[in-house]
Amino acid sequence: MARSSTSSSWSSSSSMTLPLLLIICQLQLLYAEVLDENEDLEQQCIQLQAERDAAEARARSRQYAFYTRQINEYAREERERGSRRVAEPVQAPTPDAEQIQAPPDTIRRVEEWRRETERHRQRGEAQRMDPVQPPEQDRPVVPEAQFSGNMKTMNKSTLVEIARALQVPNAAFMTLNVLRPHLNAHFDAHPELKRDPRFIGLFERTRKRKSAPM
Repeated sequence: MARSSTSSSWSSSSSMTLPLLLIICQLQLLYAEVLDENEDLEQQCIQLQAERDAAEARARSRQYAFYTRQINEYAREERERGSRRVAEPVQAPTPDAEQIQAPPDTIRRVEEWRRETERHRQRGEAQRMDPVQPPEQDRPVVPEAQFSGNMKTMNKSTLVEIARALQVPNAAFMTLNVLRPHLNAHFDAHPELKRDPRFIGLFERTRKRKSAPM
């Protein structure tokens, strides 16, 4: 009886162990499949990150091309009006660059630069066309004009006449604070002009004699 009970208990335990082993094997296979899928997902993530970085680099390149073209269009317009020259385009725009919108601060800086350039151009034209103070080459020259007085107290128009007599170029476009020291430096470089009859009155100083004490 003891043997029969022992054999029956072993058979029952073995019958319970086999399903557990099958379940464990299935779980191990499932775990291995999950690991493989996880590795595949990691590879896909790496590839997607690389594609994203490449797309961002292309977008930055297109933005740079768009901004460069926009600034150079303004520069070309200003060169056609005779304004100052700027650098030529450094990169040709791509076909997709038109779809990229420039940031507001970039547009604002370009507009400010364009307005400043236009303001300088208009100021230069106004100085050239001013009938009150025309350019030096259009004004009549008085060959034997004689000047006297203190240049420190003279206004700009008088100093411009002195500069024209000295044949100093571009005096009409200098400010008063620039023209006065420029003339002083010219006379210092050419001391013989201080004895010239036309300019000697600028350097002669009449001194009052002190009256004798009573």
